[in-house]
Amino acid sequence: MKRTLNTPLGIAVYTTLTILSALLTGAGVDPLALTTLSMVLTSAILPLALVPFLVIMNDRRYLGQQCNGWVGNTAAIAIPVLAAGLAVISLPLAIARG
Repeated sequence: MKRTLNTPLGIAVYTTLTILSALLTGAGVDPLALTTLSMVLTSAILPLALVPFLVIMNDRRYLGQQCNGWVGNTAAIAIPVLAAGLAVISLPLAIARG
């Protein structure tokens, strides 16, 4: 199996992101502020990305006996809710700092 980075698409994505990051840094964007903002946005999107997985993880037709129990479902709901709450608090701070 080929590693993604060794494929033409992987090389193109890696090169494009390297050039983009060099341009942003050269334009005076603070790399730490950009990293913080991207992490805040990632934690805000996490609950939306989790919903399809929760549906599948609780479908006995797909997973049979391996479905989530109440502990797994509680953790799978609590962690993204906590992350979204932190994102709501962190986003204004990240923008104000930026």
